Amino acid sequence: MFAQRGITDPDELELSLRRLHSVNEFPACIQAAELLYSVMREGGRILLVGDYDADGATGVAVAIRSLHAMGYEQVEYLVPDRFRHGYGFCPELMEEVEEQNPVLIVTVDNGMSSQAAVAEARKRDIQVLITDHHLPSDDLPEADCIVNPNSPPDSFASTALAGVGVMFYVMLALRQHLEKEGWFAQKGIEAPNMAQFLDLVALGTVADVVPLDRNNRILVEHGLRCIRQGRGAPGIVSLLRYGRRDPRQVSSTDLAFVVAPRINAAGRMEDIAIGIRCLLAEGRVEAHDLAEQLNQINTRRRDEEGSMHTEALREVEQLSLETDKAMSLCLYRPNWHEGVVGIIASRIKERCGLPTIVFARSQDNLLKGSGRSVSGLNLRDALVDVEQAEPGLMQRYGGHAMAVGLTLEESRLEQFQTLLEQAVSKALGGVRPSQTIETDGELASEELTLENAEFAVLGHPWGRDFLPPLFEGEFEVQDRRTFKGAHTRFHLNPIGHPERRIKAMAFSHDRFDWDPESSRFRLVYELSVDEYQGHRSCMLNIQHIESL
Repeated sequence: MFAQRGITDPDELELSLRRLHSVNEFPACIQAAELLYSVMREGGRILLVGDYDADGATGVAVAIRSLHAMGYEQVEYLVPDRFRHGYGFCPELMEEVEEQNPVLIVTVDNGMSSQAAVAEARKRDIQVLITDHHLPSDDLPEADCIVNPNSPPDSFASTALAGVGVMFYVMLALRQHLEKEGWFAQKGIEAPNMAQFLDLVALGTVADVVPLDRNNRILVEHGLRCIRQGRGAPGIVSLLRYGRRDPRQVSSTDLAFVVAPRINAAGRMEDIAIGIRCLLAEGRVEAHDLAEQLNQINTRRRDEEGSMHTEALREVEQLSLETDKAMSLCLYRPNWHEGVVGIIASRIKERCGLPTIVFARSQDNLLKGSGRSVSGLNLRDALVDVEQAEPGLMQRYGGHAMAVGLTLEESRLEQFQTLLEQAVSKALGGVRPSQTIETDGELASEELTLENAEFAVLGHPWGRDFLPPLFEGEFEVQDRRTFKGAHTRFHLNPIGHPERRIKAMAFSHDRFDWDPESSRFRLVYELSVDEYQGHRSCMLNIQHIESL
């Protein structure tokens, strides 16, 4: 199984912290640390400008908790309002920035497309440090320092770092620089152990679906260990409990599907500051109260998502994709909520197997789109091709290979759709993406054990480009029960082995094109652990169903 994920030597599975790429291999971090120290030495205010998703929220939390642990309190944060400002550090934020009277602005998980805002800050004698991981354009902002593993000439060996990972490395470099300057001795405090913040790094890394190269797997693994050992942030622990997950058994999947959606819901529906405050909470009571707010917001988000998904599926049906030769999808309805378009794009992409961009009308009557790509297509590069074909068609755009965001006028949507189709067709050589599902093969009935399920869940940090084990097989239904109108629980046995009874769950079963009354299925599934009244057993988490 590991060999199929590119592991050729058992040593590559060793995930100790000493195997992390050194911060000294990331020259821009050293420069950033010197800039931060120059401000801290004079007692100047540092203003973090974050992003309204879980990666941005965890990056802000890492910066604040690290600076406080280093004995520095002159730090505040500001996050653009998704609905009023849009993405990232923008000129419209400058009035709120000046109210904070910062000496230094530090962007978190954004900034590579903030040329105008950086220029405005410089006019006001405010220094700017950009920390980001999104792909840069040819025209870089004229910031005092840019830290981005994907930005030459100071690129980093792990280009897959999430925004929170970049911030963690900046804080590592700062601690190293402060030690050299005697800062901690002057303050009479111990230099902090930076590993204490890896729970936040793990959450943001998994939530942003960046590739889990070895460096990221080390960060995630130690963040998970931190939570399992009772050292996780109270906010993360509270969110896990709201999702009915045991922090002592937390997996990367729990971070991705339980914690991250509740953080992201705040940025999608209200204000990501609620999520940041939850991550910064030091007491259990405060963390519980903020987690409850996030849970309620997430419930509203799910309701909105459900109605939008139904409407989006109708739109897809009207396009007659079965006979069409479309290479991409652009979907739009005026009533859709702009905070949820990214989720809908992801779900439609999974259903249709095509790169998908979903649009909603924003408060300024522009269309804001969020796109999700398929394997083999760099969607941001496709947007670059669109921009080159029709400069100015998109007022703003950015992102990375698998996810993008953009803004354009409603009257130009049809033109955009035509150019995107051409760009995608060119990138894929005119061949429509296939909906092939790659698995690790079939398991024998005697291999459907709790031991194997526990390894499949907790044996390694799983994520993009290092996917969790995925198996296939044919099963016969013993009984089934649908609940909440959206999920189906089965008791199955592998065909030919009636003595072997096993539980299975089809969550959000409407994502499958299947006959729910069939008595036999071919399944693609992940192994998971079902815990009921203290009893733990192997369960199949169904990812694809075909009736036999």
